[in-house]
Amino acid sequence: MHVQTFTDNKSFIHKSAQIIIEACTQEKSCIGLSGGKTPIPIYRELTPQDVASAQLYMLDERYVPDSDPRSNVHTISMALPHVPIENFDTSLPIEQSLAAYSKKLPEMFTLCILGIGTDGHVTSLFPHSPALTEKKNVAHTTTNILDVRDRLTVTFPLIVSSKKILLVAAGKSKKQIIDDLLHSNKTTDELPAKKLLGHPNITIHYLQSV
Repeated sequence: MHVQTFTDNKSFIHKSAQIIIEACTQEKSCIGLSGGKTPIPIYRELTPQDVASAQLYMLDERYVPDSDPRSNVHTISMALPHVPIENFDTSLPIEQSLAAYSKKLPEMFTLCILGIGTDGHVTSLFPHSPALTEKKNVAHTTTNILDVRDRLTVTFPLIVSSKKILLVAAGKSKKQIIDDLLHSNKTTDELPAKKLLGHPNITIHYLQSV
């Protein structure tokens, strides 16, 4: 595990983007993208040429139309215009959407890019969710604390099989959860991101201030 703390935004974005660019150059590269405030500036650092040889996939999505501003793929497409991204089809009923996307997903990701919530969730895998132990590669989850209750998400078996994981966090509001992630005795059920710490090739980038 490699943990790096940053004090300036430019270095945080640049070094995180470089990890993505390097992963995209690998043969048959498959990159898993997360939404959220922290990864978006990193995606803006990338050019279409940087990711041209990779296949991009959403790791989770809010159950809203792709055109909805709350949609993860909508937000990422604004940061990375004209770049195709595989995603859950939210025009379908939830179970059909999960089944269809499950068939599109790779057997293994080259890199998964993850943010972390102040409650320790990653993608849409929330504390105490039954999906934390789901063996299928996708699941439907719900949240009562964030915008858009219904979520579609890739699950831990596929995430932790990724060749590399990049976890990014930024700001004072994330300091406590990063400390808890690295130093507390909380379980995966309490703090889902704990599941990632056993990965042999995980990098954590934390920007102290935004």
